[in-house]
Amino acid sequence: MKVHRGVCPVQRYKAPGYPDKERAKVQPELLEPVPARWKRSPALCAALALTVSAGLWGCAGQGSRVRLFTGGEGIVRVYGGAGWVGAIQPPAFLSEQEACQIIREEAEARGIHFASEGTKTLNGRFPVTEFQMDRPSPDGETWHGNLALDGYDTEKGVGFEYISKTDIEQWSQTDMQADETSSLYDFSGAGLMLSRSIREQMDEDWGKIGILYDPGTVYVKMDEAAISEEAYQRIQRDFKIEQLRLQVRDFLDWLAAQGII
Repeated sequence: MKVHRGVCPVQRYKAPGYPDKERAKVQPELLEPVPARWKRSPALCAALALTVSAGLWGCAGQGSRVRLFTGGEGIVRVYGGAGWVGAIQPPAFLSEQEACQIIREEAEARGIHFASEGTKTLNGRFPVTEFQMDRPSPDGETWHGNLALDGYDTEKGVGFEYISKTDIEQWSQTDMQADETSSLYDFSGAGLMLSRSIREQMDEDWGKIGILYDPGTVYVKMDEAAISEEAYQRIQRDFKIEQLRLQVRDFLDWLAAQGII
């Protein structure tokens, strides 16, 4: 049997599962101490080595003081504010209160004692995160004011900000409940914008800041026995808590690598 082979151009490449050169340019904190989860992946370590060899290590700068920690895609889609609509699954969020409790629990176990909001306030320009799908993106738009970190350890000079649904709506000055259009909450994108904004203007006394976010949702396969929305929300909550704990542990490992804990 004859087999004819030919060369065909690839029309579209799948996004890599590791930080590439372009992402490292806009998120230089990725070049700082590597999270433990990355160290267990030869592919990620190889990618990091290539990035460093490309001469980007020196771009880290303020990345050693503020950093976004990833875990989960960080995206929640809302279709017309409805719940189940055919095969469309309902939105699911992790509240700021529950997330901050989880973050504090993980931090306490490693010797970091985060006080409540209000002990550390940053003043500057921060990004407006638009989430309405049918509106133009306000790229470069900012609001000027005070951002009270969700937690801060005064003794160690370490704080964190968890990006929640409430944050995005406040920054966008939009009430999702009053809007019936389809929406996209991009928590990881908001985290990237916020970490960049802080890095560009932070003062010496701002300390070390970790940016964490709602991990988004995990796909739930629908079988013949329809799952209840309550069961669906429970699956999403378990996923979010697991991914958020990974974010926090990477944050704490980063602090440990710098001798803070």
